[in-house]
Amino acid sequence: MTKQRITRRGPRVPILILVTLGTALTAATTHVLLGAPLQEADAAQAVRLLDGARASDPAICQIAAFSLQNFYSSWSTPTVEELRTSNPRATESARWATDHVEGTDAVPVLAQGLSDSNPCVRTLAFRVLARTNHESAERALREALSHDAPQAREAAALGLGVRRSKETVVDLLETMNDQSAPVRAAAAWALGRSEDAAAVPLLINAVERDEPGVRVAAARALGDIEDPQAVEVLISALSDDNVELRTTSARSLGDIESREAVPALIRVLRDSNSSVRREAARALGRIEDRTAADPLVGAINDPDADVRVAVASALEQFASQEIVPALIGRIDDDDVRVRRAVVQVIARITSPAATDGLLRAMRDPDVEVRRRAARGLGRR
Repeated sequence: MTKQRITRRGPRVPILILVTLGTALTAATTHVLLGAPLQEADAAQAVRLLDGARASDPAICQIAAFSLQNFYSSWSTPTVEELRTSNPRATESARWATDHVEGTDAVPVLAQGLSDSNPCVRTLAFRVLARTNHESAERALREALSHDAPQAREAAALGLGVRRSKETVVDLLETMNDQSAPVRAAAAWALGRSEDAAAVPLLINAVERDEPGVRVAAARALGDIEDPQAVEVLISALSDDNVELRTTSARSLGDIESREAVPALIRVLRDSNSSVRREAARALGRIEDRTAADPLVGAINDPDADVRVAVASALEQFASQEIVPALIGRIDDDDVRVRRAVVQVIARITSPAATDGLLRAMRDPDVEVRRRAARGLGRR
């Protein structure tokens, strides 16, 4: 399966937006967050960048960390509460700013930042190095995999994951033997980003035997690589006591799209944890095996709204007259997301019952539900 790569460029944001986050920025940090790239032979600007990161408010550190969109680092994951207070345009600007580096003189300064005690500095250092299109930057990240400080090795592995360089797979495979669990987790994440099947045996071993955080990262990486060899261990992980591992394994099985996993995914539609049930429903929708239709219909009344949304979305792959009664049973759901997803599926089905359901949906208080119902009726 070929994955489509999407590159987004965030807008430059006015300083007022950053000030409203309650941050006390230095001039250097503000300069970078507003989208100014590091230029040739500008090591001094790299120093100002890292110094500014040290002095900046923790909220900006969280924005910079979140811009990586990496969930396996022990120090880069922002809390839900912090993200709710972060302006999304500022987040995009941080992403845009660290995507632009042209110089090489800044590389040694940034390499030193990989071992800094401040997590924000480490994040920006590996992020900028990862986006530097010069061999010296990649070499700095590879050398940092042997640094004495585990936080530097972790940052280096994350940076190599962002680069997605096939040439660094061997280095990352060796890093899977690191004594530090966060470093091994970062290496597993990076190997998944490489999508190199050579990593599958080590990742399978990590899922089976490593520490919890590494097991989760390895399970996610196996889904990124999409190698059928991983199906058996991921199915087994669906029965693990670790909720995060069960959730990630269900998601990865959906990425691999193996019909072999369908019976196990159907079973975990009844898992005690709603996140596991949600990912199982999504995975079944991606695999599109007809044997999953009836179990998904049975799950449409799940007590968790997120699960009901996932189930309704999955049922779109099995649109038929037989599922209409169950869908209409949720057409007045308390959660608008469920109603939208249900109407989306009903709109694809041509039957008198489906038409009646769409007519009911035309009275919904939500404009998007009514719009989807009208589109469905227009195709009659």
